[in-house]
Amino acid sequence: MYDFIRRANEVGVLGMDHLISQILSDNAARLPAFGWNNRLEFADLRVAVKTDTSGTDADHEADGWTIGYTPQLADAVWVGNTDNSPVAAGASGYQMAAPIWRSYMDRVLPGLPPADFPRSDNIVQMENCADSGARPAPECPADRRKMELFAGDQPPWGPELDFYRRIWIDLWTGLQANEHCPEALEEAVYVVIEDPAGRKWVEETAVGRQWAADRGIQLETVPGDPSPRLRQPPTAACGPGMARPAVLLTAPTEGQTVAGILTL
Repeated sequence: MYDFIRRANEVGVLGMDHLISQILSDNAARLPAFGWNNRLEFADLRVAVKTDTSGTDADHEADGWTIGYTPQLADAVWVGNTDNSPVAAGASGYQMAAPIWRSYMDRVLPGLPPADFPRSDNIVQMENCADSGARPAPECPADRRKMELFAGDQPPWGPELDFYRRIWIDLWTGLQANEHCPEALEEAVYVVIEDPAGRKWVEETAVGRQWAADRGIQLETVPGDPSPRLRQPPTAACGPGMARPAVLLTAPTEGQTVAGILTL
């Protein structure tokens, strides 16, 4: 154990234990898999816990695990056959081992004082935009901003990688505006997901489209494409020497005095 701690300190991973403990004790993160009032939830105590199942396939589960800990104790439960034969088709560590694990924890935890997991100086709290995981750009909605814990040497990405981006568009060309096309501009906020797999998830899956709808992100119909798409900004920008529209009045001529309705 001492040798492990020494080597961990050398490679700079101390402090990660606190982040892992925070993740494994976050009941909200478990809700999609286990629902409310599950066997891994403790109302007034910080308890980190992980379940697992192993076997050749879903119909031949041989091992069920539940391993959990508090700042004061650790408890691991394994359920299986000593000859590695399958236990039950479709069984899981949550179904097999978690009831035993929970029964033990319910007996010993009432005698322990509430405590949080130790936090090293390397752990910092920073705001991020929950949808992208990056530091929030000014356009990140207030209800999507969260304070999260990070390792000090592994902060979130910068705001330039946030999904929410305000971009100026040249109305003449439809390109991103810059110093080469400053005359007629429109600003718009885009949700920019650069990862093709992430964009496909939003555009082509029911869960992804619901994710967009929950955030007020509208998908637009593209002619010839059966799937609605995220509105994306142009990737190209105005360049030097690019032709610009020009208006030339030929009538009335310079210095001419006119009255009434005119044809230009």
